[in-house]
Amino acid sequence: MTQNPYEPPKSRLADAFSRRNNQPGEFDIAECLADAWSLTWASFPTWLAVGTIGSILLLISTILFVPLFIVVPVLAWGGALYYLNVIDDRERFGDLFAGFSTYVSALLAIGGWYLGTLLIGFIGQGLQMIASLSGSDWMTGLGVIANLVWTVAIVSRLYFGPFFIVDQGMGPIEALQASWDATQAQKLRTAGLFVISSLVGLSGLLALLVGVVFTMNMFFLMWASGYRQMVQMVSGPAGTPVRAFEVEPRAINTS
Repeated sequence: MTQNPYEPPKSRLADAFSRRNNQPGEFDIAECLADAWSLTWASFPTWLAVGTIGSILLLISTILFVPLFIVVPVLAWGGALYYLNVIDDRERFGDLFAGFSTYVSALLAIGGWYLGTLLIGFIGQGLQMIASLSGSDWMTGLGVIANLVWTVAIVSRLYFGPFFIVDQGMGPIEALQASWDATQAQKLRTAGLFVISSLVGLSGLLALLVGVVFTMNMFFLMWASGYRQMVQMVSGPAGTPVRAFEVEPRAINTS
């Protein structure tokens, strides 16, 4: 991690153009996987603490009957910030709770993004449910395939939304649109990232709890890496942190 707290943010991907053949706005799946693997080891044991404490807090809120919709989105906001900061080499354990300092905006932004993604995902699930009502095995199978294709091809293109919310201060609808626009020219890459990151995340189920935390950490880092490859943070004039390019010109939020 960066030792000087006043030093402008410098991404671990700052020299990305020298080691990637990506065009501006693109990401590379192999680099996402490589970054997730190397940074998971580099950020240990911080990610272990974040994953473990986050899981415990969710468990406690469930036991105490605290509605998850008033806790999960805010923790998710902090989680998105944490993973971006891992990529930018400035992660802290406290990132997990950063959303509580702007509770309402974090709750509404992440909650709205999640609701929008959930509603769009229901289309694929609806197809599967309709097919299952037929009572036919082959129709049910087609429904499962249709739901899977919808998730991989459509829903996955919205997964960068939380990073747009945290990194650029967008609202939920704006973040959904930005994530959709950012993946417009790389639909196959986004589908591939979804499949590979999901396989990585699920592989932890074959291990103990630490294995699950390890692979889920890699899952989120793969998406954070993909986002940062598309929207890079470099040092601009007079050391001012700026993004090398964006989906569209926007005011830079450096707070």
